[in-house]
Formats: sequence, C-alpha cells, structure tokens
Amino acid sequence: MVPSANLAETKRFLVKALGFEIAMDTPEYVILTKNNYDLHICPAGDKVGQMSIYLEVDDLDEIWTGLKAELTDQIRVREPFLREYGMKEFHVDIPETKTLLFVGQRV
Repeated sequence: MVPSANLAETKRFLVKALGFEIAMDTPEYVILTKNNYDLHICPAGDKVGQMSIYLEVDDLDEIWTGLKAELTDQIRVREPFLREYGMKEFHVDIPETKTLLFVGQRV
C-alpha cells in the first residue's frame, strides 16, 4: 500500500509510465493491477514515513523505455545500472509519495 498526497497524479504516473491497469478508482482509494499483482494507493497522513518497493520484472529495458517519456524534472530517477547481487535495476521516486520504487531484472 502506497500513501499518496495526490492519488490522481500517483495513479496517472503508475498507469502511464509502468503499465498498471485500474482495478478500482475512488477519490479515497485506488487499486492498480499488473500481471496478477495489485498495488493499493491510499491518502497519505501527516506522519507518513518513507517506504520502498522492489518490483522484479522480466523486461526491464522495455519498461525503462516506456518510463522515460513520463519523467519530468520533478521526478528523481536513477537510470538502469548493474548491481553486485546479480540484478540490473533502475530507481524512481513515485510522484506525490515518499516511496522509492526499485525495478529490477536478474542478469
């Protein structure tokens, strides 16, 4: 579950940039789905801390190509790179949240 300060913007980014589909969409709660996995987005409270999500994929380069079109100067991102533990990853801050998304593929 990802707390968001702006559910509509967080939803828009995840759908457009990462290909999630909308399973449920209300002003107070959003459920997105992709490949039989669900991601829930809820309103953030005042004291929400930082969180991280690791999404392991089979097509990192294809996802990165789609994501680049959605990046703005306000979105912090680390381009794909190789990790010492056998993964190729990119990192992106999900808009309107305090969530760092790690997207990785085994190499």
